[in-house]
Amino acid sequence: MTDIEAADTLDEGRLTVHHDAVWLLHRNGLDSFESFYRPDLGEVLRDVGPRENVRLTLEVDGDSQRFFLKRHAPLRNLDKLLSWMRLRRPKTAARVEWENIERLRVLGIVTMRPVALGEDPDTGRSFVMTAEIAAGTPADDFAKTHFGGETNVAARRTFVRRLAERVCMLHAARLSHRDLYLCHVFVREDAGELQLHLIDLQRLGRHLFMRRWRVKDLAQLAYSQPEGTFTRTDAVRFLRSYFDAAPLSAGHKRLARAVLRKAARMRRRNVAKGACP
Repeated sequence: MTDIEAADTLDEGRLTVHHDAVWLLHRNGLDSFESFYRPDLGEVLRDVGPRENVRLTLEVDGDSQRFFLKRHAPLRNLDKLLSWMRLRRPKTAARVEWENIERLRVLGIVTMRPVALGEDPDTGRSFVMTAEIAAGTPADDFAKTHFGGETNVAARRTFVRRLAERVCMLHAARLSHRDLYLCHVFVREDAGELQLHLIDLQRLGRHLFMRRWRVKDLAQLAYSQPEGTFTRTDAVRFLRSYFDAAPLSAGHKRLARAVLRKAARMRRRNVAKGACP
């Protein structure tokens, strides 16, 4: 049984809750769509107009556990028109991410744990709630702490190989992340093993022609690596694991050069804007 199938519907269909979390949300007064919009609910981490990210702490058996709530404004008329032109019912942004979480779990790519999905047909608002990745650290921060210089070489090589394998699995399924910066890869150490979680999946999509999107994903990874953390040798190891090939073919090298050109354009654009990497 998949996680989407293992969900209960509440509040006249406006709320979908993973069955393991129904009691938790009910105990914390979160058993209706509107309850997730209480002004006193959690801490707003980011508000960019159409999307608001909230961190909340709920009581679980006398202990506390963190969750993240991503609330979306109604779909734009343009999105509705594009869905109509493609002869499909428009999906809310929250449902897209909810289903993308399940897509990755089916592929065997570790991601966020889904808790609740909310959709209000009257207002068009939607939200998705996920559990915190316990003891997880964004990969760019993890790299700064663990991979500088010649320290932890074995761990760095393991990270590079596993990241390449996860991205390869994603692209082999003709999916691209489209926001594949290292801050959207969380690293968790479990009994000395590194476990990678892929997050922020609202733009994940399936594509018939993958080269453009493959280059974009890989360029975002290259662009977002902190200075002084990974070496050129690490980059070669990544590509060998990604392509499952050693040595790299001429075609592999052409794609790698396209990735480097794209990453360089991203750096120039952000420098011109005065933006941080």
